[in-house]
Amino acid sequence: MEALRNAIRNLSEEGKLAWIKGLGELGASLRAWQDALFADLGGEVNCSAQERVLVDLATKTMLMLQHVDAFLLSQPSLINKSRRTLYPVVLQRTTIANSLAQYMGQLGLKRRPKTLPSPHDYIAGKAD
Repeated sequence: MEALRNAIRNLSEEGKLAWIKGLGELGASLRAWQDALFADLGGEVNCSAQERVLVDLATKTMLMLQHVDAFLLSQPSLINKSRRTLYPVVLQRTTIANSLAQYMGQLGLKRRPKTLPSPHDYIAGKAD
């Protein structure tokens, strides 16, 4: 949890990806997930500014969802037996998951091919 607090603190201090780096192993996993999203969109260089923002929001939302899921899965029960209802955090988790699904829907569900250089450009690049 301390790593999460440090990452949030570094968010405004060090720039765009500093918050992921501050998460250690979890950050590496999130970065791999984020890289996979960019790859599905045809590469980060082919993404619009809006798509980059959505990928960043989706990555942060995924982090929150993973933390909430870890908390929920560590609980003996998700039901308040005296009231016969779910604990409110279960519903909040659903809200976070729906937000992630909305970001993913805005990014699109189809994989986009990466733009490849022409054969001439590829050979010219290899000659350098």
